[in-house]
Amino acid sequence: MADLPSNIEDLLWQRTVEGDRIEYKAGWNPAAVMRSWCAFANDFENPGGGEIIEKSFRGPIHEEFRAPSAIQSE
Repeated sequence: MADLPSNIEDLLWQRTVEGDRIEYKAGWNPAAVMRSWCAFANDFENPGGGEIIEKSFRGPIHEEFRAPSAIQSE
């Protein structure tokens, strides 16, 4: 497993500015997160992907991930 290129504490407390490799999300919105995943996967400069940090201010920290087909069928 590769090490994170950024300090995890800086990422969690948003002491690192968003850029080509870091994307902050205020909550779990599957469509927005999937767009970020695709953007990181289709990078032209090939910096090696990126990190998406989701911070929820209410509810559980982690929610179950559901595939797009499961989301659309609700």
